[in-house]
Amino acid sequence: MTAGTAVQWGSDVVRKYTGVPYLVYEPRPTSLLQLLDEAMRWADQDAVVHAGERLSYVDLSTLAERGAADLRDSGVVAGDRVMLLGANTIGWVVSFWATLRAGATVVLGNGWWSQAEAAGAIALTKPALVITDERCHRILTTDLPVLRAEIIGRSDGYAAEPAPRTSEDDPAVIQFTSGSTGSPKGAVLSHRALIANQHMLLLVARRLPHQIEANVEREVSLQTGPLFHVGGIQALMRSMLTGGKMVFLRRKFDAAEVLDLIETERITRWGGAPTMISRVLAHPDIDRRDVSSLKYVTLGGAPSSAELAAEIRTRFPSASRGVSQIYGMSEAGGTLCAASGKASAERPGVTGRPLPLVELRIDDAGDDGVGEVVVRSPTAMSGYWGEARDDSVELRDGWLRTGDLGRLDADGYLYVTGRSKDVIIRGGENIAAVHVETVLDRHPDVAEVAVVGLPDPDLGEIVGAAIRLRAGAVTTAEDLRAFAANHLAYFEVPERWQLLTVTLPVNATGKIDKRTIRADWPD
Repeated sequence: MTAGTAVQWGSDVVRKYTGVPYLVYEPRPTSLLQLLDEAMRWADQDAVVHAGERLSYVDLSTLAERGAADLRDSGVVAGDRVMLLGANTIGWVVSFWATLRAGATVVLGNGWWSQAEAAGAIALTKPALVITDERCHRILTTDLPVLRAEIIGRSDGYAAEPAPRTSEDDPAVIQFTSGSTGSPKGAVLSHRALIANQHMLLLVARRLPHQIEANVEREVSLQTGPLFHVGGIQALMRSMLTGGKMVFLRRKFDAAEVLDLIETERITRWGGAPTMISRVLAHPDIDRRDVSSLKYVTLGGAPSSAELAAEIRTRFPSASRGVSQIYGMSEAGGTLCAASGKASAERPGVTGRPLPLVELRIDDAGDDGVGEVVVRSPTAMSGYWGEARDDSVELRDGWLRTGDLGRLDADGYLYVTGRSKDVIIRGGENIAAVHVETVLDRHPDVAEVAVVGLPDPDLGEIVGAAIRLRAGAVTTAEDLRAFAANHLAYFEVPERWQLLTVTLPVNATGKIDKRTIRADWPD
C-alpha cells in the first residue's frame, strides 16, 4: 500500500461467521500498517511532541521503516515477538511502528516493572529482542539483544523491504493486565481487535479519516497515561487517524506540568484516570492558568463520581459539553462503553452505552438488576499468551467475564456499581468497596479515598479506609466514622482508618494501588 492511499471504513454491521461470531463492520482495514500509511496525508504536521522534540508524520513513517531494518539486522524475522519496555517518548512510538513493519508482535512491557517482573514477562513471551529506555535498561537481566528506543531508525544506509503480509486475526500486541489481583497476564490483541476499537469510536464521533477535511482544526491531545496500557495505544491510534498532535509529559505524572502543557501547547483533548484528573483540579494554580483550549475531558480506568464530572465542568468551562466517561478492560481490547455530553450530564454516575459492535449482558442479576457484566466484542483478546483457556474470564463463543458488577437502565446505559473481586466479606456480609468510597468521597475534607479489606481473626475481614485529607482540614477519624454511619449500614462503616497528607499510591495506569495500601497498612 502506498502512503496516503485511502482505506475503506464501512458502516454496515455484519456477523463474522468464521471463528468467533463477532459483529464487525464491512468493509474494514485488516492491518495496523494501513493506519500508519493512511496517516501520511498529514505529511509535515506534528505527530508527536515530547520534551521539546517534535516529530512529523512523514518523519515517523521514515523512521519506522528504517527501524524495521534495524530490527531485521538484529535478527528479528516475521512472526517474532519484540518487547518494548519504557516510558512515553518519541522513540517508543517509532519502535512500536518499526516492530509492526518488521512483521513482529509488540510485547508491551510495563515501564514501572521491577527487575523480577520484567524477567518474568520475558520468560513468558520469549521475545527475540528488547527495546528499552535508560531507566528500564537498568532493570534488565537477560542475554537477549537489547536496543535503545532513542536510536531505533536513526542509522543511515538501510535496505527498505516491503512489510510482511498479515491477517486481521494475527497478533499485533501482547498487552499485560495490571496485575492488581495476581501476576500480570499477557492478553493477545489482534490487528482486528485494535482496528475495530478505532472503527467504532470514530464512527460514533463522525471522525473517520474520510470524514475529516484536510484543513479542519486538528486535535491536540495530552497523553498522561502510559502508552503500554491499552488506553494509551487507543489514544495513539486515534490521534494518528484524525491527524492530531499527541503531547507527552517529560516523565512521570505531575499536575503542574499538565496545566503548563494545556496552556502552552493549546491542548484540546485530555483523558485520564479519575485520580490524575482530581489532582489537576486540586492544584493551587489551576485558576491562574489559561485552560480555555481544552474542549474534551475523558474519564476512564476506574469508577468516577458525578461530583468529579461536575467539578471538571466548573474548572474547565470550555469542556463543559465535552466531559465523557469510558469503560473497558485490557482483555476486551479497550473501550466497550462510552457516554458523553448530554447523555453523561443527565445520567449522574453512568458508565456508558455499549459501542455499536459490543454485545453486553448482565449475568446472575439480583432483584436490583445488578450482576456481573459480560461482553462480546471484535476488540476482545485472542486469549492469554502461553496459557490455557481461562474459564474464569473466557466463556463460550467469545464472551468475556469482566469481573465488574453493574446494571443496565431502560435505555441500555451501563452503570458499574463495583467489582466482584473488590468485595469485602465481613462476617458473611458482602460490602462493595466502591460503595463505601463513594460515600466518603462526598465529605468536604476528603481529597482521595481507597477502601480495602483488612484481615480480622473474628470476622474474616474488616473495612479499612485510607484517606488523603484536603489541605488545612482538621477532620478526625471519629468525624468521618460519624459521617459514614449516616449513609452506610453498620457493617459497611470502616473500622480502621489512615488519615494522610500525602497522595495515595497509584499504579502504572493511574489507578489507586490498593494492593500496596493493604500491604503497607500499619499494624
